[in-house]
Amino acid sequence: GELRFKANGAVSFDRNVDITGVAYLDPSKVNFDPLKGPSGNVELPLKIKGDMSDPQSDYGYTAKIIGPKLAQGFLKSKAGQKVMEKAMEKAPEPLKKGLDALKKKFKF
Repeated sequence: GELRFKANGAVSFDRNVDITGVAYLDPSKVNFDPLKGPSGNVELPLKIKGDMSDPQSDYGYTAKIIGPKLAQGFLKSKAGQKVMEKAMEKAPEPLKKGLDALKKKFKF
């Protein structure tokens, strides 16, 4: 398949690289609605940093950005709704307040 990538970054004189970007994946090949972006493609944020001879992917950067999108996608799904309903049935009052706040935050 085809992978397009747009990046912004910097290379310092001490041979360190710090590049952030977005990989655009064709939604006909990777069908995952929670990660579809404004481009209509699945958008995967990436960051690479470290010494130019062995730069490392920063998975924490990717997880920090897509984590809320994945959570929102799951919580809006039928399976997520069932989990929330079960949790609300038996949850103590403070937990119910937390779950309500979660619903408001992710708008479902």
